[in-house]
Amino acid sequence: PPAGALVGPGPDVYVGPDTFAELEERRVGHAHQVLEAAERGLRERGFAVETAVLLGAAARELVDDAGAWAADLVVVGSHGHGALAGLLLGSFSAEVVDHAPCPVLIARRPAVTRVVIAVDGSTAAGQAVATLASWPVLRALPTTVLTVIEPLEPMGSAAMPAVQASLDVARDRFAAGLRAHAEGVARSAADRLRGAGLSAAGRVVEGKPAEQIVLAAAQEGADLIVVGTRGLTGLARLRLGSTARGVLHTARVSVLVVAAHSDPTSQHRR
Repeated sequence: PPAGALVGPGPDVYVGPDTFAELEERRVGHAHQVLEAAERGLRERGFAVETAVLLGAAARELVDDAGAWAADLVVVGSHGHGALAGLLLGSFSAEVVDHAPCPVLIARRPAVTRVVIAVDGSTAAGQAVATLASWPVLRALPTTVLTVIEPLEPMGSAAMPAVQASLDVARDRFAAGLRAHAEGVARSAADRLRGAGLSAAGRVVEGKPAEQIVLAAAQEGADLIVVGTRGLTGLARLRLGSTARGVLHTARVSVLVVAAHSDPTSQHRR
């Protein structure tokens, strides 16, 4: 901010330009210290690392830089604190996920040993499967392919038993068709992943999608959930789908979000 009067609940305070310059220098110095520690830790694990300090709105700067650099993956923390640290998604992380030009990993676990990927037959889910199949780093991990069927609401009225019986038959047939379709979606995705060398098995459950995905990850002992979300452009690409956002906000494990516009075949590997 420019030097001048800072208005607050107490007496106004004037901060001169020299003080602002000193504060800015301290902030940038701290940023470089953080980067040096991160760089050192990554290099010790065999990574090639470049660092940069960007000035501006954090999420926007990161998203713009990822696009300019043609990154294949953005990794951020969840920014949760206290007892709800595993459940909260900070505004910075949420904005990055909403606007990033590539898949985004919300890291909540130090390692990944097992994966749950949610599929529903959509283009976004197909992109998530393609990403998982094309990344060697995830290829050796046991993977559960999950499809969730939302329960059907009751039909008709018990006041007309004959009509109700017909409606129940129609509902059961429709439910059976939905399950058969869901099993086909899960089986197709699992076959594609196995063809890419992954150990993958399909599974179909019933319930609210976000709740069931998070529950399945807990039951499977998964460290990572992979979800797809719609990949739109312009002003429409401002919000995640409700299922992806529900998973992001409630999962206690890492979540990889793949938008339908992501390119899993990119060769940059950054």
